[in-house]
Amino acid sequence: MTGAKILIVEDEAIEALDIQQRLVKLGYPHPDVVYSGEEAVKRAGEIHPDLVLMDIMLPGEIDGVTAAAQIRTRFDIPVVYLTAYADEDTVRRAKVTEPYGYMVKPFQERELHINIEIALYKHKMEGELRESREWFATTLRCIGDAVIATDKDGKITFMNQVAESLTGWRLAEASSKELAEVFRIMNRDTRQPVENPVTRVLREGTVVGLANHTMLIARDGAEIPIDDSGAPIKDARENIIGVVLVFRDVTEQERIGKLKDEFIGLVSHEIRTPLTTVIAGLDMAMTPGMTAEETQEVLSAAADGAESLAHIVNNLVELSRYQANRMQISRAPIDVGAVIKEIVGKEQVRSRAHPIAVDIPQTLPRVGVDQLRLEQILRNLLDNAAKYSPDGTEIRVCARQQADSLLISVSDQGIGIAADEQARLFQPFQRLEAGGRNAKGLGLGLLVCKRLVEAHDGRIWVESEPGRGSTFYFTLPLDRAG
Repeated sequence: MTGAKILIVEDEAIEALDIQQRLVKLGYPHPDVVYSGEEAVKRAGEIHPDLVLMDIMLPGEIDGVTAAAQIRTRFDIPVVYLTAYADEDTVRRAKVTEPYGYMVKPFQERELHINIEIALYKHKMEGELRESREWFATTLRCIGDAVIATDKDGKITFMNQVAESLTGWRLAEASSKELAEVFRIMNRDTRQPVENPVTRVLREGTVVGLANHTMLIARDGAEIPIDDSGAPIKDARENIIGVVLVFRDVTEQERIGKLKDEFIGLVSHEIRTPLTTVIAGLDMAMTPGMTAEETQEVLSAAADGAESLAHIVNNLVELSRYQANRMQISRAPIDVGAVIKEIVGKEQVRSRAHPIAVDIPQTLPRVGVDQLRLEQILRNLLDNAAKYSPDGTEIRVCARQQADSLLISVSDQGIGIAADEQARLFQPFQRLEAGGRNAKGLGLGLLVCKRLVEAHDGRIWVESEPGRGSTFYFTLPLDRAG
C-alpha cells in the first residue's frame, strides 16, 4: 500500500535514519521517527499512522511490547516488530500483543516491504470483516423476529433482544447452554414436548419449520404461540458449523385470525337476517290471494330488510375504503339542520319503537360537508341509540353552533357505557357486553362514524354513565362553510 503513513519507533538514531530512508525509497513518504515507548504512544495518538514499526527493546518505563499493546488497544493501529532478539521469552511476550509482523535485524528492503504490505492488507481485511460482523449483528439485533444461533453441538452462541424477551433469558446467561434448556417448546393441543429444531437441522442438513400449534415455554412459565424455522450454518466446504433459529410470537396473528373468522360468521348472520326478510316478503307478495293491505305490509317489511342490507354494506364499503386509503369526501355547502330533520323523519317512519326529538335552532350556518357521509353518521348513531335503549324511551338529536364548529349530538336513555368500555367503542367489532351480546350489528357503526368525522376534520366522542344513557357528540368545522 504505497503512500501509507508509517511511524518508526527506534532508539538507535542511525538505525532509525536507515529505516526511514529505506521506506522513502520503497514509496512511503515522510515516515515519522520517535525514540521511546512513551513518545510512540503519544505520537500515534497525534498523527494516527497506518502502521507502526516498533523496536521491542526501548529505554524508559515503556518498552516496545507495552507501547505496542497500548497503540493497538487505544488506536487500532497495526504494529510490526523490529528486533535484534529472537529468544523464546521475547517472542512469547510479543505474541500476546497480536503483532502483524516480526522482523529480526538485520533485514533486507524486500523483506521490509513484504512485511509492511502484508500487515497493511491484513489490517484492512480485519477492519472490513469486523465492520461486516457489526453490521450483521446490528441487523439481527434490530429485526422484529427472534433469532438464536448455536454451534454444531447445539449450544447457544447468539440471541437478539427479541429472543431474550420471548424466552426470558439474557444472552449472557444463555451463552453455551443447550438450546433445549432455553428454547423449550411443546404442542399446544397435546401438551407434549416438540423435537428440538436444531436436532432436526443437524440431522437433515436443511431448513426445517415447526408444526402449527407450537408453544414456547418462557423462563417464567408463560406460554407463547410461535412460528419458526431453523437453518444450517455451513462453512466453505458445506460442513454444518451451527444452526440459526428464527421465530416470532404469533399471538396477535392468531387473534386476528380468530377475529376474521368471527367477523365472517357475524357478517353472514347479519346479512342473512334482512336478506331472509326481503326474500320472504317478495315471495309472499307474489302469493295468489293476498289482499292489497297484506301485500303492502310484506313489501314494507322487505323494503326495511333491503335498507338494513344497504346499511351493512355501506359500512363495510366505507371501512374498506379507509383501510385502502381510498376514502374520498365531496364537500358542498348544505343546510345541516334540514339534513338532520330529514334523516330523523326517515328513521321515525322505519322504526316507531323510540320517539326521536329534534332540538335545532331555526338558523344554522351552511357547512361544507359530504351530505351522504353526514347522513351515514347520523344513521349509525341513531341505530346505535335505538339498539341499546328500552323501547319507548326517547332519543334526542341536537345541533348547536360553537365558536369554530358545529356541534351535533345524539342522546339516548339506554343502558349507558362503563368507563372501561368507552375506550374501545370506536374499535372494530366492538359491541357492549351489557345487553349487547344479542344486539344486532357488526360493531362497525361507531368506527365508521369516527373515520367519516375525522375525514371532515372533526372529532367524535361519548359521554355516558351505566344506567343513565349515552350522548355521542361530533363536530364539523365552520371553516368549511359555504
